[in-house]
Amino acid sequence: MATPKSVCIPKLEAIDITGPVVQVVVKQGESPVTVSAHKSVLCSSSQFFQTAAKKEWAELRDEPHTITFEYNPELFQAYIHWLYIRTLPIPVPTAPGGTLQFLARVYVLGEELMDSNFKNAVLDTVIAECKGSYLCQLAVSIIYEGTTEASPLRRLLVDIYADQATALTCWTSQFKGCPKDFLVDVMTAMVKLRPATAKAPWKKCSGSYRETV
Repeated sequence: MATPKSVCIPKLEAIDITGPVVQVVVKQGESPVTVSAHKSVLCSSSQFFQTAAKKEWAELRDEPHTITFEYNPELFQAYIHWLYIRTLPIPVPTAPGGTLQFLARVYVLGEELMDSNFKNAVLDTVIAECKGSYLCQLAVSIIYEGTTEASPLRRLLVDIYADQATALTCWTSQFKGCPKDFLVDVMTAMVKLRPATAKAPWKKCSGSYRETV
């Protein structure tokens, strides 16, 4: 039997669902999707929407309470779900690393929306979900293409690879498809982790490097 869990929270932590509702027309290609959200919720942590909802910007639009945002509708709907429920609906993975790829994409969405609270939540989820050879080259590429050099999630992925990667195929098979900048970051992190040594093992087995004549 499941342990009873209270659903009570302090009133100060409640979501503000008063005020106007904003229509966000999310489009990628020819099939736009309209998502409705309370202005107070939409602007709660996103600097992008805080700016877009300002009076001086709203008055420039034909419909002041409608904002057009070019992005993947599925990812944006996951973001809105998080704003209200504080959980992230993950699609059923169809390939290894699928969950991390999705998390990488919504993290980049957080970059676009300038929402640090959301990005922190996604980063925590990556840590919680990361198990063994969980990382994949596509997710790494998504993060490196959609974030800046100072990205905390870049740093996390680098630290995971530098600390956990082994000679097993599940790790080494990913290297060829990873961005060059990522591999440089991982190598830099690895040499910081590796203990200094005065040994030179290549001198003892120099014959293994010579060509057969």
